[in-house]
Amino acid sequence: VNKDTSPVENSSEAMDEMKRSLNDAEIVAMDAKKESAFLRSENLSLKEKMDQMLDDYNQMKKDVECYRSQLEAGKVMYKRMQSDLQKELQYYFQENTKLTSLLEGKVPEGNQSSVEWDEKILQLKNELNKALEENICLRKEVAALSESSLKPDLETLHREILDKSETITS
Repeated sequence: VNKDTSPVENSSEAMDEMKRSLNDAEIVAMDAKKESAFLRSENLSLKEKMDQMLDDYNQMKKDVECYRSQLEAGKVMYKRMQSDLQKELQYYFQENTKLTSLLEGKVPEGNQSSVEWDEKILQLKNELNKALEENICLRKEVAALSESSLKPDLETLHREILDKSETITS
């Protein structure tokens, strides 16, 4: 403190100094309040963005889980389809092998009896057709003889027809 100045002047200067300091402090306080309000607003905005991002993240997590389960289901379905197709391919490969061997004249053991049966059936059909033709011829003869009134020959022919019919049915 200066000794040349009076105590009132010193007080007045100190008071002015204090007023400036108070004024500066009020300005700083107002700036701090403005900054605080701005930061609070920014903080709220960031919290809202964080909440939105958290919601988006949770939704994406659910979507990823859904896609994962769909992928697993697709894998299972793909494996099942692959297995079915392999079985089907194996079946057709075996069928192709059988047909190739048949074309080469090789008859598989299981089918050999079937081929023999087919031949036997064909042979029996031919015999049956022959017997039916003979029967038709004999009936025509019987009809012709009955018209010509030859009773004794008619009875003989009738017996022949019966004999032939018995042969066919047995």
